[in-house]
Amino acid sequence: MASLLEEVKVEFAVVKLGFKRYFKFKGRSSRSEYLRWVLFLIVASIITNVVDLVALGTASWGSGPITVLVSCAFAIPTLAITIRRLHDTNKSAWWFLLPLVNLWFVAIKAGDEQPNRYD
Repeated sequence: MASLLEEVKVEFAVVKLGFKRYFKFKGRSSRSEYLRWVLFLIVASIITNVVDLVALGTASWGSGPITVLVSCAFAIPTLAITIRRLHDTNKSAWWFLLPLVNLWFVAIKAGDEQPNRYD
């Protein structure tokens, strides 16, 4: 039980860091930081969609007003963390425009252990 609580604290720390570095596009973000942020986005999306469905009776998944507002609020920090993650793999932010190639560098490839041009 204690290890689960510690893991939840780590997850909240990553979310807090994502919002703390809301407009920070320079620097690096680790693969685990990125993947935890994506997990947070998935959970937040499910929760907001359920709230839209139950409370507001929105018939379509992903188009309710709460989901749209939350998605807009998370757009900039998601872009920032993705760009920092690309920097961790020593890639330019322009790689963000190539989604399938981007997936390899952002979610799968380990970051550079040594300092790179984005430190």
